Amino acid sequence: MRYNKKGLSDIVVTLIIVLLSIVAIGVVWSVINGLIKNQSQGVASGSKCLTAVVDPTSLNCANDSDYFKCTIDLQRQTQGSETPLAGVELVFIPYNTTSKQSLSKVGPIDLTGDVPALVGKRATDVNTTRAYSTDLVIKTVEATPYFLDDSGQKQRCQNTRPYTIAGYS
Repeated sequence: MRYNKKGLSDIVVTLIIVLLSIVAIGVVWSVINGLIKNQSQGVASGSKCLTAVVDPTSLNCANDSDYFKCTIDLQRQTQGSETPLAGVELVFIPYNTTSKQSLSKVGPIDLTGDVPALVGKRATDVNTTRAYSTDLVIKTVEATPYFLDDSGQKQRCQNTRPYTIAGYS
């Protein structure tokens, strides 16, 4: 019996091309799948931040021997279904009343826990860790809400909101 070797080699070549195509599709799928999973975690954090708008509504700071101790009222805007926050980071901006200049920011100071919508939250005795002097006042506070991701890391939202005490220019 004679076998047509040319016909057999065509079948082998076709099988090799099909197998290489399947392997290539698998490699491309694993790369794309990894990218999709990484991006979806960022999208989840970003979508939470859409409803995480926290406004400082009042600021009252007094000197406590060496440092400023502040009381801050926070209010969360209502924008639909809110996911509870893990906390809010506060940054204070001191103001020199003699030189009429804002100084470098102090913080962030972590205020853990949710800020419930409509109810708000009051933080008392927040230590600014900035040395008190007679010509310094705390003029501004900035509030940045955050969530914790699946690994327990802070995911800060981009919507930092300031509150400035009027009367300093």
